[in-house]
Amino acid sequence: MKKIAILGASGYIGSYLSQKLKYKFKIITHSRKKIFNRAFNYKIYKTINGDIKKLRTLKNIIKLKPDIIVYTISLNHIASEKNLDNSLKNNYTPLV
Repeated sequence: MKKIAILGASGYIGSYLSQKLKYKFKIITHSRKKIFNRAFNYKIYKTINGDIKKLRTLKNIIKLKPDIIVYTISLNHIASEKNLDNSLKNNYTPLV
């Protein structure tokens, strides 16, 4: 069974994808903070918590050897417009 890592799994798109795909794939979820919802966590293969800008968090995800990585992390448009530098650090830099 393929492993899919969904980064930003506590957000709107990430949480939807996690729930829809968890019965067909091994889902690795990532979020900044722990998700306490039992229904959400049911049938989730592995959960990684931490700041995606930290190398340790990225290593923990890569160590699980996902076949596919889906990046849904993003600041909302208001926060992005207020601080472009922070927006780039969160929305773009971890992908590079």
